[in-house]
Amino acid sequence: MKFTINDPTKAHLLSIILKNLRLFVDTISFRFKEDELHIQTLDSGHCCLLDLHISSNWFDSYNSTLDSCESSVIAVNTNTLQKVMDTRANTQSIEFSIQDSDYLLITLSGSTKVCNKKFKIPLLDLESDLLEPAMNES
Repeated sequence: MKFTINDPTKAHLLSIILKNLRLFVDTISFRFKEDELHIQTLDSGHCCLLDLHISSNWFDSYNSTLDSCESSVIAVNTNTLQKVMDTRANTQSIEFSIQDSDYLLITLSGSTKVCNKKFKIPLLDLESDLLEPAMNES
């Protein structure tokens, strides 16, 4: 699994979303589907559900193909994710990939004035059900 965002505006949007998630939840789950990245998490009070679907077309490159040892669902700590995103310069691209099925590798690169950075974040072992939010018809 691997995805890359080179566009500074899109990278900034994803960075803002990931940085602010720590205000609501401790962990976040990423589900890698063939045509989209699905992010879903529920706060500890079970009153706030984030259900975000990002089309694979939105990314500059998106590969949901997983090695046989990789799961299509990964979970990471939002505080750690926020700290990594805080180091990103506005001109840097973002790349997420799975390494050894135990780590999320985040690479921030592309800026001539700031050094490239690589972070290896341990994946969490979470048991969570996929929730289907009800849509209100008005």
